[in-house]
Amino acid sequence: MHRSQQQWQSGGATLIMSMVVLFMVSLVAIVTAQIGAMEHRIAGNQYRAKQAYEAAQAGISDATRYLSRTDAISVGTPNINNRTITLVDEAGNNVNSKTLTSTDTANNTVNISSYSATYSTITANNFDQLLVTVSSQSVDTGAVRQVTQQMNFRSILRRQPDAPVIARTNVNMSGTSSVTNGNNVAGGISDAAIWTGGSMANAPAINVPSGTGKMTSDGTLAGLSTDSFFQNFFRYDKATTLARSTLVNCNPNCNETNASIQQIIANGGLLWVNGGGTLRLGQTGAVSLGTAAKPAILVMNNTTLRLEGGSTINGIVYVAGNWSNNNFTGTVNGAVLVEGTLSGNNLNIVYDANPANPPITNVMNLGNYAPIPGTWKDF
Repeated sequence: MHRSQQQWQSGGATLIMSMVVLFMVSLVAIVTAQIGAMEHRIAGNQYRAKQAYEAAQAGISDATRYLSRTDAISVGTPNINNRTITLVDEAGNNVNSKTLTSTDTANNTVNISSYSATYSTITANNFDQLLVTVSSQSVDTGAVRQVTQQMNFRSILRRQPDAPVIARTNVNMSGTSSVTNGNNVAGGISDAAIWTGGSMANAPAINVPSGTGKMTSDGTLAGLSTDSFFQNFFRYDKATTLARSTLVNCNPNCNETNASIQQIIANGGLLWVNGGGTLRLGQTGAVSLGTAAKPAILVMNNTTLRLEGGSTINGIVYVAGNWSNNNFTGTVNGAVLVEGTLSGNNLNIVYDANPANPPITNVMNLGNYAPIPGTWKDF
């Protein structure tokens, strides 16, 4: 009897211990499962947050990239609707919003996240600074992010040219050629129509408010290297300016039917011509490169320019070398900057910032935006 009772007590204790152990194992399993589920949720949230963050960064990166192109923003007031810019890429596609994609193991395209961006002025009607706001989300919309970046506009030019004609060496214009300076730029050279580092022979008709309009044999101007002469007017060196330009290789010859030149004719912009050939602007009929509201900057890099048939350039002509327009007829509404000698018989240059939409003033609106350091914010 006593032994049987001991056996019963021992079995009961074993059962209780087994139940306790089972309970503890179950509790550990439940806690482990909960921890696993929580870690899975945390990992999922972190993944979605990373998707949203990377989409926001992609939006800022795209904004920086496109706003840094001189052709991304229209000359003058950009495409504005309630002070919000519609930005387009090289193919003309709206890049205010984008769905980011990747490929799976089967090489199928899958959406991974998306962003939308707005480009707005910080101060009403002042387009020197923009606020880029990018709102992004993960593919399942479970995570959202907002990032802002301030961008500052920089003209491709350091300043307006001080005179209608600036030649580092000589000027030799004759025939019906004329140079008009309708007004003198504040802080510029008084009464200057033609400013040269060398001599001026066969002076054209000069129209200025007062004085002779001529400043010749300027030793400081003549003493500039060609690169220094270039950077006296342009913000960047030649290599950087070329990288920001629409490039046309004119070899052996080209004219206004070139597709890239057609774009500048219609929309203005920065056109860089290489190739060593001849650009015959107006060969098939009179054309206007750029407009008063959307002027052009034409850089001729050791390539001959012929302004033919009464064609017009609205903006600035920069010639790396000499420019002889010979007997061809044309007009530049703006300024001509020549590293060497300028010559021609029937070239008319008109520099006037007084009329509405003057090209010589609006050309300062040609440039790009750059991020302002320290203004990136992650909300």
